[in-house]
Amino acid sequence: MRVNDLVGTNKTVIQEQRQKEEKLRESEKMLEVLQEEKRQLKATLHSQENFIHDTKMQKETLQAKLRATDIQHTVEVIRSLEESQTERQYTTHEQDLDNVLSQLDLTHTSEELLQAEVTRLESSLESVSITCKQLSQELMEKYEELKKMEVHNNEYRAEIKKVILKEQILQADQSYSSALEGMKLEISQLTRELHQRDVTIASAKSSSSDMEKRLKAEIQKAEEKAVEHKEILDQLESLKLENRHLSEMVKKLEVGLHEVYK
Repeated sequence: MRVNDLVGTNKTVIQEQRQKEEKLRESEKMLEVLQEEKRQLKATLHSQENFIHDTKMQKETLQAKLRATDIQHTVEVIRSLEESQTERQYTTHEQDLDNVLSQLDLTHTSEELLQAEVTRLESSLESVSITCKQLSQELMEKYEELKKMEVHNNEYRAEIKKVILKEQILQADQSYSSALEGMKLEISQLTRELHQRDVTIASAKSSSSDMEKRLKAEIQKAEEKAVEHKEILDQLESLKLENRHLSEMVKKLEVGLHEVYK
């Protein structure tokens, strides 16, 4: 893969990772809302259960009072009232009994309504609990997915670094080859020039002092060329060291990638 392709793929992976993180934050907020709703439902359910308990206690009290009013005693009272024709007292006892029965019916009805409300709240609480569990599972899955994406992202980055280093090494090799070729040409040129100088020197042995001065000047130029040649060789050695350093870095990266893929 090329560096541009790897960079583009890496950007896509990072963008997907950000989208996953945003969805994860939204899911966490939704889970918090549902958990708060669950706490409120539990509090409401607890309050309703306490109210039902109090209502049951009231019902039991009324039932106890009703049982205390013995039926036989009631019949005797009614007969006694009929015999004595005390309509007002009879009516009062009858109203008391009706009131107790009405209150008992009302309590029973309230208990049924509250029990239905408790059942509804329990069902709602169970639904919220199921939703919370599902969201928790989704969060765990998204966390795992994010971890995998981070691993892939690190692999892409390592691959990009590896390719960049290889290109740097290739460029260094090309620079080294170009420099070496240039030095070969220059050395060949220097060799030809030196050979020509040797021919010139051989033919100019019998020349005048002016020729000797020219010869010295040419020798000086040749020495300067030799110095330049040495500098070029030093540059070559520096390039070799840099190339070796880059090769070692690539080997380390490959070993690191091998460990990651394990």
